[in-house]
Amino acid sequence: MNNHDLIQQLSLQMHPEGGYYSEAYRSSMMIETDRVGQKRSAMTSMYYLLTDDSPIDYFHINKSDIMHYFHGGSPVTYLLIPPNGRQLLS
Repeated sequence: MNNHDLIQQLSLQMHPEGGYYSEAYRSSMMIETDRVGQKRSAMTSMYYLLTDDSPIDYFHINKSDIMHYFHGGSPVTYLLIPPNGRQLLS
């Protein structure tokens, strides 16, 4: 299966930070957050694909816990930088 097939089968769309994505699950349980007047789903899950035409994801701040699953392809390098600016892992 090639990238085009995956994009079609999983109904992936361009992600604003790079790659392609599609939401696969959203919990109906809502939780309070420290974001101004906002609640959010307790959990969401998405498919995410980096391709030759959209090969990178940009640095961003996750305001909630995240979990990534590796299903195949080339390895990805993650840089985790805490608010104090010192790199934890790579």
